[in-house]
Amino acid sequence: MAEHAVAGPPTGPSGADPFSKRVRFHGQDLGYRRLAVLDAGCGLAPPLDLGRLAAQVVGVETDEPGPRERALGRTDLAELHLGDLRTVPLGQRCFDIVHASFVIERIGHAELVLDRLVAALRPGGLLLLRSHDRDSRYGVLDRALPEALRARLPWPRPTGRRGAGDRTTWTEWAAEFGVLGRGGRPRTGRDDGYVATPTSAKPEPQAPQQGPGAGDGARPPDRGPAVYEPVVSLNGVRAYAIVRDLDIIDQHSSRYPLPVPGLAARLAAALGRGTDRAGNRIADEFTLVLRKREKRDARVL
Repeated sequence: MAEHAVAGPPTGPSGADPFSKRVRFHGQDLGYRRLAVLDAGCGLAPPLDLGRLAAQVVGVETDEPGPRERALGRTDLAELHLGDLRTVPLGQRCFDIVHASFVIERIGHAELVLDRLVAALRPGGLLLLRSHDRDSRYGVLDRALPEALRARLPWPRPTGRRGAGDRTTWTEWAAEFGVLGRGGRPRTGRDDGYVATPTSAKPEPQAPQQGPGAGDGARPPDRGPAVYEPVVSLNGVRAYAIVRDLDIIDQHSSRYPLPVPGLAARLAAALGRGTDRAGNRIADEFTLVLRKREKRDARVL
């Protein structure tokens, strides 16, 4: 397999990739040898930022038209396997890093898939996991909205963070579907009361950008089904990590400025979700770096 030095999403003070620092530290710990990387769901999320590290990146994606075409368009993959993550061959203890962004929320038998991803990790390897939380307002909307509206929910920037430039997205969403706030102004869904500047005309539709990470804040044309099994939450993954002997070494979370926040809050409240026991709003997205424990007394047969 060919070696690749992969350039991922831009990093910097305005929003660094939460995985890049951990990946580089892990590469240093391994003596800068060539990393074996598995990218699960490689047709949806942007590639990892591996900096100058040499790596063999193996991608796995479903054999569906949209994800398949985006995965085939990636130039950093040494191998690409098309198939179901529940059955596609992954191997045992053969990867230093496994990356899965926005994957477990859109598949059935998510815990089985996590088991297979962990089994593919070498002892001491890193599982880089990013997902929306099923118990958050975003997770409720993602499952409850019709497909036409769901496709226009905010999609994470390649770095997993959001900036002021994204306000146009909420304005366009409100203008297109007539979701208006006081005074006929489109609402952004921000918790701080910000109201976007109204638009004078409906925005012209734009062709979807092709390829993962095509432009800052790009949203894929399709996201797959909204399944959200019980493990797909921050608390669910924490419990999973305890049972599977995984150490959480880094954690980030973020809340999105959602369209129609009142609707999101009511739906979440009706389902008993959206807030924790203290009444605080649950983060819409969580990012975890988990390390597979090295069992010093284990024997490999």
